[in-house]
Amino acid sequence: YGVDEPSGCYDDFDLADTVILWGNNPAEMHPVLWSRIVDRRLKGQKVEIIDLGTRRTRSTEEADHYLEFIPQGDLAIANGICHALVKSGTYDQDWVTKHCNFRQGGDADGQPMTWDEYTKWLATYTPEYVEQVAGIRPKQLQLLVDRFADPGRKIVSLWCMGPNQHTRGTWINNLLYNVHFLSGKFGKP
Repeated sequence: YGVDEPSGCYDDFDLADTVILWGNNPAEMHPVLWSRIVDRRLKGQKVEIIDLGTRRTRSTEEADHYLEFIPQGDLAIANGICHALVKSGTYDQDWVTKHCNFRQGGDADGQPMTWDEYTKWLATYTPEYVEQVAGIRPKQLQLLVDRFADPGRKIVSLWCMGPNQHTRGTWINNLLYNVHFLSGKFGKP
């Protein structure tokens, strides 16, 4: 945790109900790990794959859902998920209370902010605003929100050079963790 890659362990690939690809292409860039996910389907296991990207890739071919976004729109998508979780009250309130602190800005050096300040700031990220900025429809955003809002669903988010190397790479890395923190899907199998 705290580096420019997803946290977790390889066993999570075998346990996840949903794998979300955030602007990466593991079919070509991480074929051994990708085969571990796809092979589950050959064994009759159910694993949903959601591919978010700015272009179709070989990974898209195996995805159940493909959500194409405007470059750097992933920032708005992540904030939109957080906004919806907070607004609907489906975030993991116990996890957030015990383990989360909030800061302004895109890095750990930002000024502390309260929960109320954070939720007020998130209010901008309505489904309509996310559609305008990121190019995904509210129905597509809701698909992601529903997955994160389900307390029984196990989610693995994967990202790599796509988010890491865009001009706001630190921000999107932090935001992807925010989504997992708010949904309570961090540090669990």
